[in-house]
Amino acid sequence: MLRKFTLVSLASAVALTLSQTAVAENMDNIRVHGFVNTASSVSNSSTKYVERIDSDGDVTATDYGLNVMAIIDQNLTIATQLHGTGLEGNAVALDWAFGRYKISDSIAAKAGRMKYTGNLISEYVNVAYAYPWIRAPEAIYSESADLFFESYNGAAAVFSTGDDTEYNAEIYGGEEIEEEGISHKQMMGLTLRAINDDYGELKLAYNRSSLLTADDTQNGKTKTYLSIGGKADWNQWKLLTEYVRSNVEGVPVHDSYGAFLTVGYKIGHTMPHLTYQKFDKNTGVNQSSWTLGVRHNLGSSTALKLEVQQVTSEGGNNDGGLFESQPAESRVNIVSAAVNFVF
Repeated sequence: MLRKFTLVSLASAVALTLSQTAVAENMDNIRVHGFVNTASSVSNSSTKYVERIDSDGDVTATDYGLNVMAIIDQNLTIATQLHGTGLEGNAVALDWAFGRYKISDSIAAKAGRMKYTGNLISEYVNVAYAYPWIRAPEAIYSESADLFFESYNGAAAVFSTGDDTEYNAEIYGGEEIEEEGISHKQMMGLTLRAINDDYGELKLAYNRSSLLTADDTQNGKTKTYLSIGGKADWNQWKLLTEYVRSNVEGVPVHDSYGAFLTVGYKIGHTMPHLTYQKFDKNTGVNQSSWTLGVRHNLGSSTALKLEVQQVTSEGGNNDGGLFESQPAESRVNIVSAAVNFVF
């Protein structure tokens, strides 16, 4: 998990970053951005969904980020982001901090703590303004699903080509430690992307790592992730979809997959959207959900969102899947509201 800081440390770290980058001759080469998300949810079940949503309501889903990027010269940029959350005592964490060096027009190298590139929206999963939902689809992007990383420590090489459509391949290696104390050692991966500003993006990724954990059934085993996702815009229509599967070598009971499909239709500053999700584990967990939502842009940097979700759950072996345990209700209804800001 990320190292935690106090709010004083946040201010100090930002001040230090600014003071160090201020040596640049042109202060225009420094970029400061951030985001704030505030959301609340309530369900009709006493069993927590994605570790926090139940019939008592949840108002802890407030988080915020501040990032600073310094363009040192035409080849080198340095960027860092601090991320705070309403969970765990308003802790602030180092989300990412890395340097990127442009070797040529088509090759770049990165090193430090970086966002994981293997999922469709993993590089900006905390910036809720950037996507239509209140929460990124839980079947993939919740800690309960365990189908993505937020960040990792390591290095990467990026190869790019193309004109109207940009094609790039990112090869990386490193390690990550999850909140539960599970370490992903000897991590290696490949992310392939095709991006067209007029039509959308297609992404295919593979990741493998060696697990270090107190769970003897998984310790020392190789875990792999395979994902494919895409997003498309056509006139007023918007589509996002993704499928991710994970496997643990020789321990099929830990295998799982998550998938979602979202269709939205933009009407001026408003976009109603419908999402179907599916999450399945070899323990017998079989969960699906439908979410009907609407996003309304209040301006160029503020979005208001409302959602109604119904989760259908079947489980086995006392595994609750995205719930902390199997809920008494076969269908759990969730109502959520949120406001997202960027600056």
